[in-house]
Amino acid sequence: MLSKKGNEGLRGFLKAVLILNENELSVEDKKKLEKLIEEVVQPQQLKTLTKNQYYVIYRCQRTFTSSAFNPTDDLYIAESHLAYIDCDEEDKAYFYAAVLNYLAYKAIKLKRPFVRDQFARPIKALIGAELTWRNFIEREPKSLSTIVKLSKILHNKVPKMFGNKKYRQERTAFKDLEGVNEFKKLVIILDSYVQKYVGKEQLEDALSWVTGGS
Repeated sequence: MLSKKGNEGLRGFLKAVLILNENELSVEDKKKLEKLIEEVVQPQQLKTLTKNQYYVIYRCQRTFTSSAFNPTDDLYIAESHLAYIDCDEEDKAYFYAAVLNYLAYKAIKLKRPFVRDQFARPIKALIGAELTWRNFIEREPKSLSTIVKLSKILHNKVPKMFGNKKYRQERTAFKDLEGVNEFKKLVIILDSYVQKYVGKEQLEDALSWVTGGS
């Protein structure tokens, strides 16, 4: 495995790729690959997710579908297509999973194209839309409790309903999710909150972090 060979192993591999594909790559792609070879850094040891810590795991490309996750041992790692949020409480993980899925759903309903690389963009979007744990503690603590409760039900219910179904696009998965009662209730609660405290314009502006615009 390349990860066991350190920086030099990775650089050697990338150089071989560059040489083998020299005639196929554009000038711009060659420059990017050469820059990557110069800057690549391989950690000395893979960092695993902490056992019994709560996380929000989400896709960091295109549609940032998210889920709360609690590792039962210390053998899990987040691969390159995933990002995560550390949460110090179980309820926070379920809350933020619900909010991120809501934001992805709203972007789909607005027919906006998602940017390719998300990484921290969804976090900036939820902050911009004032959909943070602190915002709800201060403004709508009862709604926050309901969101957490509904999110936990969905985490148990949805895999049983759609776990054996394969989706070519996340948008199609959200179409199925749209018909689940608990998700409908979540959308109503969060829509009401946005209407009362944030406004349509600010929400759409916040979504610009994760989409290519209108």
